[in-house]
Amino acid sequence: VAVPAEDHGHLGMRNCLYSEIPPSFDNDTPCLGAFFAKERKVYVCYTQQGPRRTVLSEFMVPDGENFQADMRSERVLMEIPHPQTTHWSGCITFGPDGYLYLSVGDGGLRDDPYRMAQNLWALHGKILRIDVDHRSGALAYAIPEDNPFVKKAEVRGEIWAYGLRNPWGLSFDRQTKTMWCADVGQDRWEEINLIKPGANYGWSEREGGERFISREKVSLVEVISDSRRDAHDVRAVSEDAGALGSHDEVPVVKVDV
Repeated sequence: VAVPAEDHGHLGMRNCLYSEIPPSFDNDTPCLGAFFAKERKVYVCYTQQGPRRTVLSEFMVPDGENFQADMRSERVLMEIPHPQTTHWSGCITFGPDGYLYLSVGDGGLRDDPYRMAQNLWALHGKILRIDVDHRSGALAYAIPEDNPFVKKAEVRGEIWAYGLRNPWGLSFDRQTKTMWCADVGQDRWEEINLIKPGANYGWSEREGGERFISREKVSLVEVISDSRRDAHDVRAVSEDAGALGSHDEVPVVKVDV
């Protein structure tokens, strides 16, 4: 990474450490996502094989005019194994609360065959929220005390929201401080969700606002309805990511929360 020291915004995929960390390329598996953080540190989410996994790491940035990470300083915060080669997601951002948010896909293939997105002991199909400045027990990070499931022994405390398929895009509204997420659909629906703590967005019991066909014989789980959903046919493109802007910045865009 080599950018001006005053530039601490979001860095796009493939720009950060690209020549030094060999990412995995396989179908819709992302390669890199990065975010410049406080105190001259860089946080990077990248993919690896042998075994298949997502790696979330912290790199130190030495003092100097150039904001350039020291590859030797890598501190691995989290590694998430994946059963298949698709739907890994891996978008990271820092919220206005100072915590790091990470999106994780359901693990791959069609239909979420392992039911990962609704499994609250798995990190797949979720948005996670962690504190990178402190530690909880043997973890390389801390779990914020106000995370929605932190006091439930049967649920991973890192989980902020769940029931997502392949949530590529995370973005905070700078005015309202709300989080939005673009979630890639399977056959009929694409979603842009207003993310709320502890909320279940339905996958793979539902796709968009409809009951998922392969789950019709199973009792329906309670889901949240705060989302924009677009129907499509198999020829349509997916809603992958993007930054949230107010209608003052783009006059034709207005989102009422």
